[in-house]
Amino acid sequence: MVHLLHVAETLKGGIASYLEETIPAQVREHGQFSVTLLVPDSQLSYLHLEEQVRIISFRDDCSRPRRILRIQSVLNRLLANSRVDLIHAHSSYAGAAVRLLLRGKGPKVVYCPHGWAFDRFRASMASRALGTAERILSRWSDQIICISEHEARLARRHRIPARRLKVVRSGIAPIPHTALRYRPEVDTSYPWPEGSLRLLFVGRMDRQKGIDLLLLAMRRMGPSVHLCIVGDVVLGGTELPPVSTNVTLVGWKPRVEVAAYMEAADALVMPSRWEGFGLTAVEAMRVGLPVLAASVGGLREIVTDGESGLLFAPDSVDDIVRALDALSPDIVERMGRAARLRFVEHFSSERMNRQLSAVYRGLLGEAEATSDEEYLRLEASGD
Repeated sequence: MVHLLHVAETLKGGIASYLEETIPAQVREHGQFSVTLLVPDSQLSYLHLEEQVRIISFRDDCSRPRRILRIQSVLNRLLANSRVDLIHAHSSYAGAAVRLLLRGKGPKVVYCPHGWAFDRFRASMASRALGTAERILSRWSDQIICISEHEARLARRHRIPARRLKVVRSGIAPIPHTALRYRPEVDTSYPWPEGSLRLLFVGRMDRQKGIDLLLLAMRRMGPSVHLCIVGDVVLGGTELPPVSTNVTLVGWKPRVEVAAYMEAADALVMPSRWEGFGLTAVEAMRVGLPVLAASVGGLREIVTDGESGLLFAPDSVDDIVRALDALSPDIVERMGRAARLRFVEHFSSERMNRQLSAVYRGLLGEAEATSDEEYLRLEASGD
């Protein structure tokens, strides 16, 4: 039996979704309790898994840099007492913790940045410094998983060796995993006023996600357009403009409830300033929801402008307003159908898990990666 360990310094947002899509397939392929998770203690409620996996948590009531030391402490004990064949580290802090501890020794290491830290600073000195740090750490990465072509291009630009990079675009299941257990009725719990264009924002209310831009745009829209925000502030230091009367905040919701909000909305808005991929856009397209997104990063690979949604200039309130003004019931319906079709054709979790399994098998020294037919057989049989 192959023993896999996933290490995450934070779960909120895309990483929890990524784990919920990949771990069930890995348990089916490698067996019960073949997968262990090392995750932050305070965020366990964000992870919803029914599979038989081992979950170990670390105390995260400290600064993010200090969490590196706590991850390393728990990881040291875990490796001393358990068999681990491969570690998959998620995001920069977890990636630094694992690679600085092992430095090329011990289990194979797969690292997924889930959006490079240097992407946010672009051509600045900070970007160059972070790029240098990632290039040094890449020496102790057996494989770096890029969740979009955009991530791979940025890595090569910062001279991270191309031979260590593998593009495996993120994907999700055709329907939410827990949809059969949770089907909310349409009632007054949905915050959109009668007759309004129902807009949805999902995610962290911070500078990366551009929520300040969207709030400014909503102040210029009339009452016929209403925005529901599912999420909250995660990172400190974010100054937001006042919330206008055509905006409702509902806080964080379980992932399956987010899917229900998406089913009730007319369009998803993603005004991100940078985005390694944009899994929320894929989740919206799964339920036939058009996506209005800034033309940045991986979002340009997901949204087909004018077909499955609209792309607008990044960092531009004026362009957000123009995109919102362009919407009509007919356009929303047409783009929604195209969004669902694009999801089916390009963003399935089956494809993602098949490619990720091939990466694992190649690193673990198997003579031949699992073929598509063999992977599907394993999925069907549960072997």
